[in-house]
Amino acid sequence: MVQLVRVQEYISELTIKSHITYEKKINISNIVNSPLTEGMNCLFETLLNNEQFKETFKVLLYDTSRVNDLEFDVQEKLVYSDENGYSQFAGGATGVGVNDNRTIIHLSATTYKKSDNSFIKRKPLEFIKTFIYELYHAKIFEELLAAGIESSAFYDAEKVKEKMPNSNFIPYIEEYGDRWQQEYMAVHNRAGLASMIEALDQQNPSLKEQFAQLLPDNDVSPYDMLSWIGLQGTKAYDKIEPEDKIKLYKLFANYMTKDLDKNCN
Repeated sequence: MVQLVRVQEYISELTIKSHITYEKKINISNIVNSPLTEGMNCLFETLLNNEQFKETFKVLLYDTSRVNDLEFDVQEKLVYSDENGYSQFAGGATGVGVNDNRTIIHLSATTYKKSDNSFIKRKPLEFIKTFIYELYHAKIFEELLAAGIESSAFYDAEKVKEKMPNSNFIPYIEEYGDRWQQEYMAVHNRAGLASMIEALDQQNPSLKEQFAQLLPDNDVSPYDMLSWIGLQGTKAYDKIEPEDKIKLYKLFANYMTKDLDKNCN
């Protein structure tokens, strides 16, 4: 078992360096030390030391040029207020918000089952996948903020063009509007996300052995399966052959019903 103190020391060092050197606070410990993420410490430690992860998110986590503080919030269920002011469960949703000089990543430790209107705890690799997924959103926000674009203009192609005339964000904003980030991520970030998840799995032998139980029933990658969660409905996903979509769906159903990747050993 990876000792929690090792993760705490790494997080504390990262937070202190960030606060003193960059005058920007990174609060990852909210997630790592949360009772809602118990048993995931080995995954966080492996992820935070992964070279691909560090290179991908170096501006968010390590760079002096970062615009906003980066904060994390993990809850059992995320709650929002509807148009009448009543509190509603967000169905296990996650999201990223920009508020003043803070970028806040909100994560739910549960996901919603439509079949019986219940909530079930996210499996560790699924939670880590969601964490990385939302970091990609925050990375996009940071790039826009660094270019002098206010959060209210993140979906305004003309305003983005003024500040970032050569950005490859622009065609996605023009074509997809409010869903442009999902469409962009499906093309530019999904494969990297799958690669990071696979690296976590390969470096944790017990998880690798458990996750391998999925493979005899399917010939599609379980890491691809996880990386597509949240990106279904994108044009990139629509281009997948129907038989491969069925395989991904069956693999996901298998993953959710088997008691896998539950411990850090």
